[in-house]
Amino acid sequence: MYLSKIRVQNYKSFRDSGEIQFKSGINIIVGQNNAGKTALLEVLELNFGNNPHKSEKSLTTQEENTESRFSRAEGTITLEPDELKVIRENRKFATVYFFEPREDSSGTFDQMIENFNYSFEEGINITFTTRKSLNSYRFEPNNIRHEFYEESFNKKPGQKFLALTLSKDQIYIMHGRQQTLQGGQNIFGKILIEDFQKKIYRFFAERVNLGTCNAGFSRDLIPNCQNLAEVLQNTQNHNSWLYEKFNRYVSQVYPSVKWVSSVRKEEQDNTGDLSQYQEIYVWNTNRETEREDLTISLSECGTGISQVLAILYVVITSKEPRTIIIDEPNSFLHPGAAKKLIQILNKFPQHQYFISTHSPEILSAAKPSTITRLKYVDGETIAESINLEQTKDLRETLFEIGVRFSDVFFAENILWVEGPTEAIAFPIILEKEKELFDVTFLPLVNTGDLREKKQARKNAKLAFEIYRRLSGEHALTPPFVAVVFDKEEENEQEVKELGKISGGKAKFIPRRMFENYLLDSEAIVAVYNYEPELAEDKKISVEDLEDWITTKRENKEYLPEKVKNQKTVEDKKWLENVDGARLLEDLYKHFSGKTVEYRKTTHSMRIKGRKVI
Repeated sequence: MYLSKIRVQNYKSFRDSGEIQFKSGINIIVGQNNAGKTALLEVLELNFGNNPHKSEKSLTTQEENTESRFSRAEGTITLEPDELKVIRENRKFATVYFFEPREDSSGTFDQMIENFNYSFEEGINITFTTRKSLNSYRFEPNNIRHEFYEESFNKKPGQKFLALTLSKDQIYIMHGRQQTLQGGQNIFGKILIEDFQKKIYRFFAERVNLGTCNAGFSRDLIPNCQNLAEVLQNTQNHNSWLYEKFNRYVSQVYPSVKWVSSVRKEEQDNTGDLSQYQEIYVWNTNRETEREDLTISLSECGTGISQVLAILYVVITSKEPRTIIIDEPNSFLHPGAAKKLIQILNKFPQHQYFISTHSPEILSAAKPSTITRLKYVDGETIAESINLEQTKDLRETLFEIGVRFSDVFFAENILWVEGPTEAIAFPIILEKEKELFDVTFLPLVNTGDLREKKQARKNAKLAFEIYRRLSGEHALTPPFVAVVFDKEEENEQEVKELGKISGGKAKFIPRRMFENYLLDSEAIVAVYNYEPELAEDKKISVEDLEDWITTKRENKEYLPEKVKNQKTVEDKKWLENVDGARLLEDLYKHFSGKTVEYRKTTHSMRIKGRKVI
């Protein structure tokens, strides 16, 4: 049993979400802060108050009627055929009586039974709406009904009336698609809706501590999880194998936690009466040591572990499918622990999970059934369902160019650069530019292929087609601002052609390559002399370096042929056209005696840190 559809109207940032579809398994909800993620989770919990939407699009007092003034939701809960089979076998609902309307006696008894069984084999959708009365803001399901899939009507159209029973004294009649109790109440759907609500657990982004509670004998964790210590103690006593399994998964999320136990204690109140309570303890040493004195009360541990214990207890010990809502798990878990938790959830697909996040680690670890993206636009939240088949294709495309899907999914804008060094350096260089505040810099892969004379145009078209796919009409990823290339030795005509192929997205830095911006003598010497492997007699002064560079300049080394042929090369011209990467490589080889090699990703960033470009 899982929530398959929801529509939110007039609640907080939602004016009208439209129909949002979900599936069993993990449903990911993404969006920036204040996009409406928490509001949607409140509705999914089926426990929300009246908080009408406020924006310029809200209805005026004259336009709104009694119903429209209140927050509401419409939803559909789906029961799979296997679940219906269990319901019938347990006789929670059983086929007992069958009736035919007097005006239609064409159906036979056997045909009615067959029709009824066929419908249940296809599954049932239970739809509901909520209503807020003037005197109550609590969730009240209204207009509950259940629907068989349409194909069951097409195949078996003759049946009109069926009877279901909860006991021999109560008969519940289903009339077509609308099931009612004799007397007008909708009992069949109401009982299932209430059963669904009881199985919802919501875990908030705020950290909680669940270390102690009153003693008891329950193994059912209540929705607010306050009896965690009680259920751990009783599970430990009644099902040791299941409890060991629970602890194994806890250790996977927290390797330092070797075991979790719950102990029953007594305390004396002011009147002298004894009362019992439960307290959870964490073992950071193996139980075989028998060093109970080294255990730590859960109340003294980081509060994130309480959330994990409660989540894992519900996931692992529940015999029936549950609805588990987790708000921003990265807010109470380290990225590595959050990723491990999501991987464990994937091993229990019988539950339905709703996880809100803006964490790339969680997105990459999940194998989501659905992804819903929320955006806050013009004063209201807009919900978008993302096509997972297309997402799969994009993951494969991104893999081919060396980028993770999670790297681009949470970006506002993307600016592609030549390589990993530029991807690190460019944000630092441009960090004071406010208009680039929301830009993510990502490295191109195999950009050298774009430099082959015969293949340049063909490869460039391919590259830009890939990038258009990543941020095109379906908006699975954000738009890319530009693709920034080193100018290398392209002539003006080649630059224009590549700009035309890219639709104006190809940009070239003014100098031949990124390293040309690092040619500062003082910065280079400071970084070079810092090398721990460098012998003392191999260290140099700024004067030594400048003399060496002057010699190379006079000999017109590291310059392209078109510049070499010029009689004089001014400082600006030389700095724009010199092969800065090869110059730095030869510089290290020459002065170190080839004992220290210039490494672009390491030394470039150190030189940049010493120099203001």
